[in-house]
Amino acid sequence: MHSIPEDLSRTPLWTRALEAKFDPSTAQKPFPLTRQDWDEILYDCQAVTDLPAAFFGPELAAAYPEAKVVILNRDLDAWYASVKGTFGKMQRWSPLTIGKLMICSLLDSDTRNFLKLSKTMRFIAVGFSFAEDEKRSRKWFSERYEEFRKGIAKERRLEYQVTEGWGPLCEFLGVPVPMVEGTDGTMVERPFPRLNDKKMFMAKYQSMIGGCVQRAKRSALLGIGKLAILGLVVYAAMIAYRRL
Repeated sequence: MHSIPEDLSRTPLWTRALEAKFDPSTAQKPFPLTRQDWDEILYDCQAVTDLPAAFFGPELAAAYPEAKVVILNRDLDAWYASVKGTFGKMQRWSPLTIGKLMICSLLDSDTRNFLKLSKTMRFIAVGFSFAEDEKRSRKWFSERYEEFRKGIAKERRLEYQVTEGWGPLCEFLGVPVPMVEGTDGTMVERPFPRLNDKKMFMAKYQSMIGGCVQRAKRSALLGIGKLAILGLVVYAAMIAYRRL
């Protein structure tokens, strides 16, 4: 979900994938998405993480047999606190924000597609609210790890914690540890990045809502302009007709 607000054009493809796996009315066995289908979604991606990709760990591993899988072992309490501070807030948007999104959905296809993706994840793929049902959320969290471990061969995956730093991660991926020049001129390990925290996550979504509003405004102005031109054409035609 970190990159989706930056490119809402992929949301219909993710919705299709979620419906194919989780919607009883459309699901097929075996799982119908092929590598070609995933390439359409992930054509410019070197790696995926977080939702909605996390719904498809074994399926993506099967589609890309050359890929390596990193299982990031997070503390359950910390994860749930993060969920309540992000998705929980999104599910309790103010009436003003909800109103903005509803109006934007009438004028902007990207907004409609994002809202459909959000609805599909919550009501079809998950089936409950993370923020409102802690017990089921914790169970769901554990089941995703179990699904990955059962569906992906052990030799293809790394059990990893962020506190371990670059070493085991770079060794598993077969790349050197990233280095930078230290204050004393010697080369030292690059500080481990910290991205997509709660504050950054919510800021990104506020920015996305702003983008939806701007596109809706442009669409409304374009529609008004077309109506104005059409009105002028009709008016001119009526004047011409009367002069015949």
